[in-house]
Amino acid sequence: MDIYNILVLASRPKSPSRQLTHTFKRWLKSLNFPFLKEEEFLLSKKISFLKGNEEELLNFAYKKLTLENLKRRPDFILKIGNKYYIGEAKFLSNYGGSQNNQFDGAIETAKIKTKNAIGIALLDGIVWFKSKSYMHKKITKFNGFALSAILLKDFIKKENGD
Repeated sequence: MDIYNILVLASRPKSPSRQLTHTFKRWLKSLNFPFLKEEEFLLSKKISFLKGNEEELLNFAYKKLTLENLKRRPDFILKIGNKYYIGEAKFLSNYGGSQNNQFDGAIETAKIKTKNAIGIALLDGIVWFKSKSYMHKKITKFNGFALSAILLKDFIKKENGD
């Protein structure tokens, strides 16, 4: 590969999925729940999110929530009272291939049900359109927490007993 091709590839814009991660994080903060550092988060009885990057969230999941088999870095860790929720958010814009892989990863996170943590998949996009697609078939049979991100605040209030 020559230097021209290296420069062209290196200067490509980030993929939409990489850009959406930052947008999701900003949106999550707009829900007006505090983001707390680990020590404060562990002691808090209020609704809050763990503050940190993906690596820090993953380490917390391993060490504090004893989720040794977690294959993906969580997009958020939420605490409601004494319950911890570990979540992955995906915007799915197409059927098949890598989109199915993204969907499957989020569903794997949502299957988490241990004494220490409960999983949530925040899924938006085509997954909710009635169709014969793999994703829609699987989501209609899924028995866990999978919802649109726009319903997260309602979910939190319900889990909190509000």
